Amino acid sequence: MAKKSASEKSVNELSLAQLAAGLEAPAKAFADAVRSMAKEMMPSNLGVRAWGRTLKVDKSLASKLYRVMNASDLAGIVTAFPGPRGIAILKSSLQKCGCSPARLDAFNSSARNLRRCIDDVDVNRETLCAIAAGGRDTDSQRLQQRKARQSARSALALIWGVEADARISSNLIAPSKTKGCADVLILGLYEGFRQLRPNQPWCLYSSTAEFKPTGDKAGKASALKSSALPTIRDVFLLPDEPFAPMIGELSDEFAHKAIAMHPNGNSRDLYFHGDRLARGQSARMAVGEITRAAGEIYATYPNDLGSVQAGIGTPMKLSILEILFHKDIARDSDPSAALFASLAISGWRRKLVEPIRLPLEEEVSEVPVGSLPKSLAKLLPTYRRLLTCGADAAHTKLQDYRCFRITIKNPPLLSTIAMRWRLAEPKTARRRG
Repeated sequence: MAKKSASEKSVNELSLAQLAAGLEAPAKAFADAVRSMAKEMMPSNLGVRAWGRTLKVDKSLASKLYRVMNASDLAGIVTAFPGPRGIAILKSSLQKCGCSPARLDAFNSSARNLRRCIDDVDVNRETLCAIAAGGRDTDSQRLQQRKARQSARSALALIWGVEADARISSNLIAPSKTKGCADVLILGLYEGFRQLRPNQPWCLYSSTAEFKPTGDKAGKASALKSSALPTIRDVFLLPDEPFAPMIGELSDEFAHKAIAMHPNGNSRDLYFHGDRLARGQSARMAVGEITRAAGEIYATYPNDLGSVQAGIGTPMKLSILEILFHKDIARDSDPSAALFASLAISGWRRKLVEPIRLPLEEEVSEVPVGSLPKSLAKLLPTYRRLLTCGADAAHTKLQDYRCFRITIKNPPLLSTIAMRWRLAEPKTARRRG
């Protein structure tokens, strides 16, 4: 039997939780030192290009430092932490660019402490990042995970009897009429829903407010009078839709046939009735809701986080979760992402208490507003129209947003994708460049 490597021995000697706990404090100290330095040297423009110009370093190194500052979790800091040569270059650059001695000392000592902790763990960077994210990874394990996800999705699609090609979940965050708060427009585009075998109606979308169609499809939707929930006009993007929150003009003919309320009429959710489609047919559906004054823009306590989530309750080949920040929404970091195991399934929501974090190799990236991967090019017109509807409903312009996105292939069923960012401090809120 082959001997275990030193890295494997080190990982086996301590639990993953202990390793991650040992990295938490030095990683946070390093990120705090970077943020403090940034406030001193670049108080008004903190984009990657500004880092490169000010520090006179290449784009790759500037990007790493910028990601460390914006990271809202341990995995984000460790993933972007520069290597020994990169730290040496940054030390020299900071000194030449006039960084104050106190800030420079804090940067040097925190980088040295974090490097020592990383060396003590004695694993490669890929495994280290996985440990920080709550799992353990190697190249071969990640390949196995990707294959396992694909196999699991195919198997669960057969078991549940339903499958989807893709889902795009867009969250537009715009200023609210309520001072200090933001409105959130929740937009969804669901492509390729189909039934694989005869089945009961499948809960496809849980809306915020209750609604009841007025009989025929041409009628206007109206809120249930007995409900204390928000009214249709307060919540749905297009309140005159007969099956709100469905957006008829952006949903295809198959969706109109297959997607409706549950037959018992007591649910506010939308269900997929796959048996109404012929074999091989699939449906595309678009939805849109508005949550007024959904949350505060500014932090109450240091490092308070904003968050959006998307639960995986249907086997699907591709899931895209994105946040579009309006230019007037201040924040103290770009968003990062995490994947959690959850018990949320069709129509049931449960708060994640002590969530189990799952390995996630994909990262959040900034993309041009209105763009999609080549594999989803056919959705571009519908997707752009959906975003425009959302921006119009918030009385804003689509070009005034910045889009941050994570794309996950074959996401595990009964998991939750979360994107989080640090809220801006009330007195020092700055627009990110």
